[in-house]
This record gives sequence, C-alpha cells and structure tokens, in this order.
Amino acid sequence: MLALAGLWVLSMGVEGWYRGRVDPVRRVVLIAAAILMPFPPNHTLAGIDGYWLMLAGAILASVILAPRFTADTAKQGSHQ
Repeated sequence: MLALAGLWVLSMGVEGWYRGRVDPVRRVVLIAAAILMPFPPNHTLAGIDGYWLMLAGAILASVILAPRFTADTAKQGSHQ
C-alpha cells in the first residue's frame, strides 16, 4: 500500500501539480520521499533499516502535501 502511495507522490513530484502548482524545491522533496516510501523493509541503506526509510518518506510527503490538503478542505468548508 505504501508503494502505491509512493507512486502517487512520485507522480506529483514529476508532474509538478497537486491542487495547484508545486514549486521546484517541493518537487525535489516529493521525489526524494517517493524514492524512500517503497523501500523494502528488510533492507538497510547506510545502516538505516528500511522501516525507518519508509517512515521518513511518508513524513516528508505529509509535510509537503498536508498544508495544501488542509487549505483546500478549509476553503471548501467555508463555501457550504
């Protein structure tokens, strides 16, 4: 499931669009998060377990995407 979310985040990073234009710095962070998210949990990279890399990718993606999601949700709620 996390691999599917990683693919979704990768598409946002490559495309540069999620509920509006995504600036280049955030696009690079999204691509980095997408690379970490589907990392196999039983492998290590530089001594870091895959579980921690997956978690880091998910947190990076959440930090970038959450403000856009909550702003759009709040905007929709004010119109009702």
